[in-house]
Amino acid sequence: IVHEGYCCDECQTEVDFITGFRWKCSICPEYDLCNICYMSNKHDLSHKFQRIVVPNSRENMNKSREESRRIKSNGIFKGATVVAIADEREEKKGTVLAIVDYMIDSGRSDVSVDWRDGTDSSNRILELSYDYGGTFYYYHDHLPVLGRESRGYIQVNFGFDKGPTKKIKVNIWHTVQQIKKLTFKPSLYLIFANHTEVDKKDEKMTLLDEVIEFAKKSKLPCHVVGQKVLFHSGSSNTVFIHCNTDKDTVKELVKKGFRNFERGDIDQTREDEIHYFIRMAKYVIGEAVLPVIISFRNGGMKSDVMPSAADSQIPIIRIKVMFLSRN
Repeated sequence: IVHEGYCCDECQTEVDFITGFRWKCSICPEYDLCNICYMSNKHDLSHKFQRIVVPNSRENMNKSREESRRIKSNGIFKGATVVAIADEREEKKGTVLAIVDYMIDSGRSDVSVDWRDGTDSSNRILELSYDYGGTFYYYHDHLPVLGRESRGYIQVNFGFDKGPTKKIKVNIWHTVQQIKKLTFKPSLYLIFANHTEVDKKDEKMTLLDEVIEFAKKSKLPCHVVGQKVLFHSGSSNTVFIHCNTDKDTVKELVKKGFRNFERGDIDQTREDEIHYFIRMAKYVIGEAVLPVIISFRNGGMKSDVMPSAADSQIPIIRIKVMFLSRN
């Protein structure tokens, strides 16, 4: 990740922007450190920082570095001596010059090595064996935890055409490796789908009101297709949104008192709206869900619903009346 427009105030690298983690001082205005400088004890150790994994998202550190333990680590870092694993002719040693940028084809960063035979190359880390050197210090409790979702946030001053500005908080969820937990009692997960041809703005908002009230009473996760929102745990303050949730929907939710907006990462070429929200529901509930589509006016037959239902064998229940409060 490249943080465009932000350079390390310690390295003074005015040409290259910060890559990887960006650390922003919570006390000093407009002061940022790259990960190497942060872990190397640059700047005031008593100051707390914000960890910024991707642009426009941030996490507050509960402790300063002065209050935390710094751990020594040896490995394949800059300056380390490594051995080429694949070279069966003789032991080929070299010195790590740098850990280069994330490679799209491999999904990992590559390692640039200066070999003792006078050559240099870019290698995948699994092609190398650590020999010695390459000392690196880090603060263990300042790094994201593997096996849990890593979250950051942005604060937004959300303005209306008339009236005061409201401050909302958008939490950003990033996918990391998780240990799968088996469950024998999945939670019911409702997907509400109305038909686009009769789904006018007023009726959209009425259905939204109905689903909000139903979700509060039932405490079931409820996803409204098209408006791209997910209500969960009966919360009247927190809601999951999609990267394509429209501004009018967010504005209505702010009017109704919602202030915390959760949003996950998504590859729209591989994951549709329904499967995205199912994944978000699993995150927040912590167990598997049993999805069921509630179809109003044949909304379950829509092109953005039917393929997902067929692909994942999601049952569709057809409701003739429009609103949940009617008998």
